[in-house]
Amino acid sequence: RGTDAEQRVRLAPDRPYFNAAAWSPNGRTLAYVGNGALDPAVNVRGAELFFIQPGSSIPQQATFLFAEYGAVRINGYLPEELSWSPDSRYIAFWVIELLGSDIEANTGNATLHLLDAASGEVRRYCGFATTSHTPKPPRIIWSPDGTHIAFAGDVAQDGRGALVLAKDIESGLITELSEGVYPALGIPDLVAWGNRP
Repeated sequence: RGTDAEQRVRLAPDRPYFNAAAWSPNGRTLAYVGNGALDPAVNVRGAELFFIQPGSSIPQQATFLFAEYGAVRINGYLPEELSWSPDSRYIAFWVIELLGSDIEANTGNATLHLLDAASGEVRRYCGFATTSHTPKPPRIIWSPDGTHIAFAGDVAQDGRGALVLAKDIESGLITELSEGVYPALGIPDLVAWGNRP
C-alpha cells in the first residue's frame, strides 16, 4: 500500500513470457521486458527491453529487436530472468523467435544476446542455440569479473547431456567448463559463479 507521496508508474502489462525484470547491481536502472510492435505475420506483439530510473516516470526503449527479427520472446516464463553484469554495464538474455501466434509452441531457436546498457549496442552470439527454452531457457550467470557468462546447455546431437558452458563476452568463444549437469525439476540450471577461495 502506497503513501500519498509515492508516484506509481505503469511499466507494462504482466503477461507470462513477457514480464521479466531486474534491477542493475548499482540500483540505478530497472530493466524490464515490455511490449514491442505487433507483427502481422504471426499476429503477436513481440518483446523489447526497456529501462527506467528511480524518480523517473518515462521509460526508455533499450532494444529494437523487431526491426531485426520480427516478433520475439525475451527469456522464459519466470519474471526474474534478466541477467545484469556485476558492473551494471551489460544485460545478457535469450531471444526466442516467434513463428506463430502460440508463444509457447510456435517458437524457433533461443540465441544468446548481450545489451550494452550505456551504448545501446546489442550483440547476438552464435555458436550455441537451443530449442529447450519453454517454459524457460538456461539461466545465465556472470563471472565475478564480468568477462564471461555461463549457462548449462545441451549441445544438440553430441549425446553427452547438459554441459556447463562459458562464453567470453569480447571474443564470443565458448569454453566447456564441465559435463554432467543434471536437471533439477527438469531443467539444468546454474546457480552462481564464485571466486576461488
